[in-house]
Amino acid sequence: MSKDTINIVTSFSPKGWETYAKKMIESANKFLADDLHLTAYYHDFDKEKIKEFPKSNKITFKNLNDIPSMLKYREEMKVHDGTEGKRMPYNWRLDAIKWCHKVYALTDFSFKLVEKGVQVGWVVWLDADIILNKPVSKKDFLGIIPLNSELVHLGRKDVDYSETSFMAFNLNNTPPLDLLLDMRGIYDSHEVLSYREWHDGFIFERLFNFYNAHGIKKHNLTPDVRGLDAFNNSPLSQFFQHFKGNKKQLLSDKTTPDVVGPKRYKQLADVIRHYKFSRLLETGTWNGGRAIEMALAAFDNVDKVYYKVMIYLKTQMNLLTKQN
Repeated sequence: MSKDTINIVTSFSPKGWETYAKKMIESANKFLADDLHLTAYYHDFDKEKIKEFPKSNKITFKNLNDIPSMLKYREEMKVHDGTEGKRMPYNWRLDAIKWCHKVYALTDFSFKLVEKGVQVGWVVWLDADIILNKPVSKKDFLGIIPLNSELVHLGRKDVDYSETSFMAFNLNNTPPLDLLLDMRGIYDSHEVLSYREWHDGFIFERLFNFYNAHGIKKHNLTPDVRGLDAFNNSPLSQFFQHFKGNKKQLLSDKTTPDVVGPKRYKQLADVIRHYKFSRLLETGTWNGGRAIEMALAAFDNVDKVYYKVMIYLKTQMNLLTKQN
């Protein structure tokens, strides 16, 4: 292991596996170069029961339930599940359980890696709803991540915390490791409840601001990006696509091939993003691929998208043509 090693980490739940993580693992198995490795943490199911797990030298699977501190945290904090024990409507910003898996996976891997030596390289976090579109190597990553930086993130202008679907920590240096130790401590000690929001993005940003003030060498991949979708507007989009939020549902087996294929009619998607449309009307459709592309663009700015296709009108016009 050398100081420029890239260690990729992710995690997923049983529902996440069925909805999107399976596609992520398949794409990693296909496109990761031999000089990259993915460690995937799963929780709350036995991987032996899931036959779809590919056997690959590029991927290692670890059971998050083997971490006693994670189990202890979940048991002690189970009421803080975004509903406060069903006493209020679900609020993902106040779900101290859902987001903890990411923190425990990231820190468990990082701490065990550092125990093996000093120059261990980078730990790169990728959410499991990120799909690889083309081959990617260590050289490609190092073309995006400056080697002289200590922390690489996706900043956002329109909200007060970074998008944490991607984070990169240079563990050859002490400050990034200290930040991860503090993050884990905030969860282990239940201090997370003292913050305005309890998800990993908010906690990361508070720690990032502190370490930034003390001189951590950070690099922002998206310094000028507006909106919420920093990942797909970053240099990472050369190799990856992030199916953020409601877009995850588009990774189901029923999704048409166009979604992860070539992005034609880009200008149409750009117009939808620019004007922040939430209601889409299309006259006729073939296999729904264009509808999905338009919906993906709309989801960059809104949580709900209304789509209608006028197939009936098209049919009526065809009948009139035949009669004439």
